[in-house]
Amino acid sequence: MGDYASALEGIGKLDGIQCALLISKKGEILESVSSAAVSKNEFIPFALKTMESSMKVSPLYGKGESGQQYIEFQDIFITLDKFSQERYLILIGQSGMNLGRIRYEIKRSRKLLEEFKT
Repeated sequence: MGDYASALEGIGKLDGIQCALLISKKGEILESVSSAAVSKNEFIPFALKTMESSMKVSPLYGKGESGQQYIEFQDIFITLDKFSQERYLILIGQSGMNLGRIRYEIKRSRKLLEEFKT
């Protein structure tokens, strides 16, 4: 399968990122990198439902598939990225993080993650 952890390290090291997860479309954790105690399993159903809803709604606007979603709460944010048809990237961090920096790291790490596609 490959070393997903090394591919997630760059994202996981960003200041404010508490957890980076790569999950399957079925919710299986393929890899995770955490810098804080995060209850990962609580975020997975939320992420899957959000991605599913996004995929259903985006064609209605004629803009193609949705690739990323950002959800911000008072103290945390969640970034969801559709890595492939079968894999999603979930980032959990502190509110107020620089979204441009996060997007850059996702793009940079995508090349490493693609090496491990099955």
